[in-house]
Amino acid sequence: MASDATINWPDPDMSLVRGREVRPPRFPLEIFSDEWRGTIELIGQATNTPSDWAASAVFPVASAALGNVRRVSAHREWNEPLIFWVMIFGISGDGKSPALEKVVAPLEEIEDDLLSEWEHEKKEIEKANELLPEGEQKSIPPMPEIIVQDATAERVVKMLQYNPRGGLAWADEIMALIRAFDRYRGKGKATGDEEFWLMAFGGRRWKRTRMLEVEAVVVRLWFSMMGGIQPDVFTELLTRPNNGFLPRFLYSYPEALPPSWPTQFYSHTFIKRALLRLRSLDFADAGYNGGPAEERNQPVLMKLTDKAVERFQAFRNRRYENQATTGGLYQTWLGKADGYVLRFAGMLPLLDWAAKPDDMKLPPPSVVNETDIDRGVELFTKYYAPMAQQVFGEAALNPVEYGARIIAKNILKLSRLITTDEDGTRIIGVDKIRRGRILHTLNTAEAVRDSVMPLVRSGWLRDASARKGNKKGRMREEYAINPKVFEAPAVVVKSSPPTEAAPPAPEAQNHEGDIIDPFPGLKL
Repeated sequence: MASDATINWPDPDMSLVRGREVRPPRFPLEIFSDEWRGTIELIGQATNTPSDWAASAVFPVASAALGNVRRVSAHREWNEPLIFWVMIFGISGDGKSPALEKVVAPLEEIEDDLLSEWEHEKKEIEKANELLPEGEQKSIPPMPEIIVQDATAERVVKMLQYNPRGGLAWADEIMALIRAFDRYRGKGKATGDEEFWLMAFGGRRWKRTRMLEVEAVVVRLWFSMMGGIQPDVFTELLTRPNNGFLPRFLYSYPEALPPSWPTQFYSHTFIKRALLRLRSLDFADAGYNGGPAEERNQPVLMKLTDKAVERFQAFRNRRYENQATTGGLYQTWLGKADGYVLRFAGMLPLLDWAAKPDDMKLPPPSVVNETDIDRGVELFTKYYAPMAQQVFGEAALNPVEYGARIIAKNILKLSRLITTDEDGTRIIGVDKIRRGRILHTLNTAEAVRDSVMPLVRSGWLRDASARKGNKKGRMREEYAINPKVFEAPAVVVKSSPPTEAAPPAPEAQNHEGDIIDPFPGLKL
């Protein structure tokens, strides 16, 4: 075989693996009250991380503290649970874990306090039962739980049987939660755990039957979910069928910050007190134990005011127009837009109220007004919508293009698929790609060839096929790799002026009766 090292190579087209070409959107911290905004900024400074991560974590953590005691009611046939699923993007070592832990730690401490009280009560009951005859002994109350890190349906159902408020599924790496869905999967069989979680996102009723007998009933599945993920790991999720699971998440993928030394440090006292205030809210029928289980633990409904309905419908009309021009996972994700705007509009005023734990005369919000809707629309359209566009960018590629990108990324990682020829030329072969199982669609030689061709046309590869030992027989389909791909930058970020301070908060309403444009300057 001729030495490719002596042959001139063209400059490769690195757009095959190029990352984001524009800076990600700025998180609009002005939607929060001063107390929450200041705390979120402190967490960012203390952990040397973008404020986006802590700000995004506030919603699922606050949801778990609040629980299934409040819902937003758009009208009599539609109400939304204040459930949030958040996926935080970042590479290993960029600080996403410390940022998330700063927000979760106060909730963990609240759970520890509840467990400590329960342990004390349990011991007292056990001690008293020793003196009581059988039949008069008191039962031990169920163990309180808020956070689970074993996300199997069986584990969560058991927890919800005794903790109807719901909770938070949390893991530093969210793939640990998602892979648990497959824990008890047999060959060719599905556990139904993903379907279980799809219902949990909506706070719906769930029933498990076996052998024509009802084993367990959960009147309202209520679980928020949060965790970090590395971009390369996310591609594993993109290869799964689109069953609506990924489009239920909110995504945060800001640029990492350069290293700096903190000038201020953070105490979680404020967040803990705010979460405890949310925890103090109860069901509409608190204290009522009669009637069937279906009628117990009814949440309080926060209804939209007339002006809020007007603003929300204007957003829905514009969202409908834009959704028709999209496709793929992003189009499915936009289908959750209305629900998420309602959820933001319900949670934000509750966060405002919780931020003032010393004002005992301040009643909790009972309605959702037009300002709440405007804040929800702003957060969704100016931050989470463009973030989802970036995250789902690869998912919009056709199978051949996506296969080419995955092969290219494996080349840059110098994966096990690559061998080195006698003259130092790096080689990658069709059979090795197929057997390497790097993508489920690259499972035939024909599919691999189709995805290799864009790499040939882009100057990444050159045909280097040869017969084994230069003897008669089947040709080895191999390609020499352009050495320039290891020298060219794979990620290009267009420059934009630095933002030392956040720009002024945009006006949600220009004048009385003027409805904001839900997607200003944003092509959805």
